[in-house]
Order: sequence, then C-alpha cells, then structure tokens
Amino acid sequence: MRRTMAGYGHTTCPSVRDRILSSFCNVASTSGRFSHALTCPVPAGHRRHRDCWPCSAAKGRKGGNSQGFKGFGEPPKAPKKLDREMAFDPEDDPAQAAATTQLAPEDEEEIALLPCYQMYTDTGYKAPRFVAPLQLDQPEGEPFPVLCTTTNMLPGELALVLPAVSMAEGGFQQVPELEDLHAALLEEGPNPAQRRVLALLESLRPGPTSPTSVAAAAPPASGSHTPAPESQQQSLPNLATLDVKFWSGRGKDSSAPSIDSRRLMQLLSRTAIADDSQDPAAMQARHQKPVGYVGLWPEAALVGHSCVPNTSQLVVADRMFVHLTEELPPGAHLTRNLIGAAITAPLSIRQAAVADALAEQGVALPAADLPAESLLHACRCQRCQLEASVSEGLRDTLAEAHAWYVNEASEAWNRANESEDIALLRGLLEECETIVTEVEEAVQSEPGLDDEQQDWLRSSAYDVYDMLVTLDELVNQDAANPDILRTCLELIRVHSPGSGSHMMVALKHEALRRHRLEVFSEMLKRDRGGARKAISKGDKRKLMALKDAADVATEFRIEAAVLRYGLVTEGVLAQLTEGLETYVEGLEQMSVMQAQGMTELTREMEVQGVKVQIVDRLEVSEASRAGPGAQVVSTADGVQLMVVNTAAAGRQQELVEEEEAVDAVDAQAWKARLEGMGLEDVEEEGGLWEREAADGEVIDLEVDPDLDFDVDAAVQAAVDAALAADVADYEAEEGAGPTAAAASR
Repeated sequence: MRRTMAGYGHTTCPSVRDRILSSFCNVASTSGRFSHALTCPVPAGHRRHRDCWPCSAAKGRKGGNSQGFKGFGEPPKAPKKLDREMAFDPEDDPAQAAATTQLAPEDEEEIALLPCYQMYTDTGYKAPRFVAPLQLDQPEGEPFPVLCTTTNMLPGELALVLPAVSMAEGGFQQVPELEDLHAALLEEGPNPAQRRVLALLESLRPGPTSPTSVAAAAPPASGSHTPAPESQQQSLPNLATLDVKFWSGRGKDSSAPSIDSRRLMQLLSRTAIADDSQDPAAMQARHQKPVGYVGLWPEAALVGHSCVPNTSQLVVADRMFVHLTEELPPGAHLTRNLIGAAITAPLSIRQAAVADALAEQGVALPAADLPAESLLHACRCQRCQLEASVSEGLRDTLAEAHAWYVNEASEAWNRANESEDIALLRGLLEECETIVTEVEEAVQSEPGLDDEQQDWLRSSAYDVYDMLVTLDELVNQDAANPDILRTCLELIRVHSPGSGSHMMVALKHEALRRHRLEVFSEMLKRDRGGARKAISKGDKRKLMALKDAADVATEFRIEAAVLRYGLVTEGVLAQLTEGLETYVEGLEQMSVMQAQGMTELTREMEVQGVKVQIVDRLEVSEASRAGPGAQVVSTADGVQLMVVNTAAAGRQQELVEEEEAVDAVDAQAWKARLEGMGLEDVEEEGGLWEREAADGEVIDLEVDPDLDFDVDAAVQAAVDAALAADVADYEAEEGAGPTAAAASR
C-alpha cells in the first residue's frame, strides 16, 4: 500500500519501523509516467546514515553484474561496496558535498536481528516455532476459521515460523508427488502427537464428505473484520495445540485419535503446500541446493485467500517463514494466493479458480440472484470488488488482452522461437505494444480511480506486460525501455508481494538502472579527459535523472526484500542478495549448457592458495570420478569439491596418454594374432571381447580388467579351452576317434 510519511524532526533519528516504511514513500505508479522525487526520512545532511535503507545502506550492495556461474555449493562472497556517488566532483555542487556528511556514531541505531533469521545463513541452526499475536476467527459468512491479527502489524513483520509436521523433498526444480508426503507420514506412524494435530486440522478444514463440512451462506468477504459470536470463538482451538511439540511433551498418549490412509490423503490434498523450490537465496547462503518440496504446515493451511494477498511465504530447509506485506489493523485476516497462476487473470477466470479451490475444501457456493452478485460468486476481495464495479468496456478490454495472450501470443512466440526469426519477434512486439496501449487507455479513462486501483486493474493483464518486457529485451536489447520492467514490478507488488518473482524482478530492475547510470558516468569521465571541467547543464540533468531512477530501483529492491525476508540486517541482506544473484547466474548458465548440448562445466579456482576444481553438472551421476590429479574431498547436494595437485595432474595425464598408446598397439597385436588363428571381426565392448569364428560361431571371452596377470596368456588359454570343448562335443556326436575328429577340424 502506497503512503506518504509524515515529516520527521531534524534532530532525532527515525525508528527502525519508520525507516522500513520509508521504502514505501512516494512510489510512482504505472499510470503516473512522471519523474519521481525520492524522499528520505533522514535529513538531507544525513543522507549517508548507514541504517537508512533507501540511502547509502541500500546502495552499498553489489550490482547485478554477472561474475560467471558459481554453482549451487559455493559460499557467496562478501559484496563489494560500489561508488554510488555521481560522476562529477563534490566541489562542483556544494549541496551534494554537504549531503555526504555522516552521522556521528552516537546518533546511529543498529537493527536487531531476530534469532530465527539466523537460519537464513546458518546451516546448523533450526529456527524454533514462532507465532505473532494471531488467533483463529470465524466471522459471520466465512465458511471456515482463518488466522487474524489481534494487534496492529506493519509490512515486513514476522507472522509465523513453522516447522513442518512432515515434508517430502524432490529434485532441483521438481515438485514431489503428494503421495510422497502421504508415504512419509505413514512411514513415521503417524505418531500420537502428529495424530492429535491432524485431527484438529481436519476439524478446521473438513472435506466435502465430512459431516462437519460447512456450506457457505455467502461468499467469503476477504478482509472483513466482523467478529464471530462469543460461543463460536470459544470453540476454536488455541494455535499452540497445532504444534506437535505441544502434544509430544505431555507424556505417553494412548488416546490419540487414529486416522486411516484414505482420510489422511484427503486431508493432505486440502492442506498440504508444495512448490518447485525452497528459497534459492537462503539455501545458497546456507551452501545448499534448493529443491522442490511438498509439506504440511497446519497454521499456514489456515490462511485465507485474496487476489491481493497480505502475506508472503518462503521455505528454508523444513521451516516456513510468513511475513506481512501490508499494514493490518486488529482483526484483519491473513490471506495468500490459493489459485496459482490464475491470480494474473481477469475477474471471471479468478472467480472460477477460487470456486474450484473452495469446492476442494467442501464449500458449496449458493447461486447468485442478481447479475452483479454473479460476478462475485466466489471471492469478494478488494480487487475483485473493484473490477466488478468498473465499466463493462474496461472489463472486456482486460478479458480480450488476456485471451490474446493465451490464444494468439503464446503460439506466435513458439513459432518465432523455433524459427529464430527476429522479424516475427518484431511483429509480435508491435502487436503486444498495441494491446498494452489499449489497456492503458481503458484504465486511465475510467473515472474515480487512484494509482493503486489502476494497478489492481492492470494486474488482470499482467501476462501481456510481462511478454512486452521479454520481447523488448530480445528485439531492442541495450535500447530496451526499463520503464516497462518497472511497470511489471509494480504489478507483481499487487498480486504476488514478497514472492520469489518479486525479489528477482526487483533485483534485475535495479541492476539495469545501475548499469545505465554507470555507463553514462563513464562516458562523462571519458569526455572530460581527466580535466576538472564542469559538466554541462543538460548532462547534469540527465545524470540526476538516471541517479534518481537508480535510487527508486534500489527502493523497490529493498521493499521486495523486506516483504520477503523481514527486517534483517544489512549483512544478512547482502548475503541473501548475493545468493540470489548466484542462483540466477546458475540458471542462465544451465540454459546455455542445455542449448549447447553440454552436460558439465569444469572450472578451476584458487582458494587460500589451494587449487580447487568445481564441476557443474546438469545431471550429477554417482559414478562420476575425479579428473587427473584431483582428489574428491566433499560431495553434497549434487556438488563435487576436488583438490587438484597440478604437478601430479601433469604426470598422471602423461601416464594416461602412454597407457592409451600401449593399449592401442596391444589391441592391434591381439587382433592380428587372433586373425592368424582363424578368428575374424574382433570387437571390444568394456571388459568383454567377442570373437567370431570362420564358421559364424560366437565365442564370448570374459576378461576381468582388474586382475593382475598376463592378458596374452589368458586370451590364448581361453581360446584353447573353447576349441577343446568344441572338439569334445563333436567327438561325442559323431562317435569318431580323437585323431580323426582333430583332423576333420
């Protein structure tokens, strides 16, 4: 939610929350298209205060410049502090020189890191369960109880840290099957404490066939603060009872309710949460590979749905972290996205997706009597209510834009990608620009909408904006318009705040803005030729505009990080950002390797004077071996760490080449020797030699290459034994004497 901060005094330092909220100040929306004046709660003379997120602390991280593929197991390096000042000298502008004044050490305030955030970077740390001031509530009209706040909470505040009741891991970018989680629970028992939690969760989320299933009298009104009757509130369980440790610490439990395999599977289908990757930034900072997962976190299953979610979720190892993405008053319901990719679709598609999700929960939606109510038969969140209230022409424009993307644009994109025809991409870009222009005109011509509401409506055509960014980058390359990427970033803030996509796009947007600022700064330095010349007014205005745009991009990146990871320190944020950059670079390198048909990429590095060889593989095999002179010292998460002795590697390589030459000569000698014995068509396959005699009979000779004996003698003995066996068989069949049989052979 965009808001303007109140003015601060010039003699006091703002609080931590004020500094975090300052990243929400004066964020220009897509509809504005005007220049943005970055505001900061710290006075102008103190803009270098290191704890002010939108200022120097936000700019001190490493830019988005690629440093090559680092692999998933490499510890991230400490980010280098780049010079974020403008290219002209401070003497050229006294105001700029005054702005670089730092606060005195006694005026600085540190940000305290919550202990649970240690898990972001520490592999050996397990964050304990944490629940903010929340409670279960079931207001009138809601089909099931949901989590709601009991006090005022701010964006970026930690709501939940949840250990999984059970969790199954998949491969890299692979979601495991729900049956894997079902099997894991059955293999574990489930134990009495788990059965207690499962029984409570089943009572709160009954299925369609459950006797406690509730038919909704009206569609859920997301964000409603109407309290439930007191008798109904008293019947809801305390959140502490959803913790397995609450029951396991109470001693032996012989009366725990049982749950059969079928009911367990049905419950998991309603409450389990799955994704194709754990948080890549945190897992990289922990030196672990992010993998897909499916798990059960009971409290997370009690979060409701909204098309403008107010929470974000991430999983590190088996812990789920839930943060707020909006300021919530007491009694507000926690919401998340329950409809997946349909969150970016127009109203009618979202309503159908929500209806399907509620049907899986056992909610029977009543038929709507009025046409206006039929538009909101499943979800009545703020975004859906707004879209239902606008003109029919605007709704049609959004629906047509989405239909063009699904039915025409995707097919055209596939054709252009397969043929690698840039002309097709240019044509698709022009068509996409036309569709976006129509959406913009329809949204901006709708009366009575503020900037935030306009972004809510644009989100229903987000896929078109996203395609426009991709086409613009492919066709125009360095001349691509970064404002289009910023528009996508603002729309992601609406439908997926604090998501992995939000963080990645914000990081990309900042890297692009910083790159353009640095390129222009370097150009000015070259033009000045090292002389102390004053910059022209035109260049100075352009430089200021680029710097302002880069500052706004930094603000967006910090906002995305706070909404996803919470109020972490600058050091932790730097590690997470570096980890995410490493992950993205790895994905790009894997894409290149796949396109080139490569299966592995080997790089040599030197760490504290020790030669290290890193092998990045698309598919890691258990049978993979170290190269010459390399000793495997660690194999974990698909990454093999080898220590290379360069001198030994050279000697071993020479020996390998000599052995290969000797083997080639020996093979020719064996072939000639066998041909002289009347054998033809010698073929080698591993340790098995196949010899075909002149009469077509195949003789298989198995030789163990690991045995230390004379191979020539062994081959000759095997041939002699085979011939002798044939002679004996022939004599038995023909009844002839040994001498006659030998002569006939």
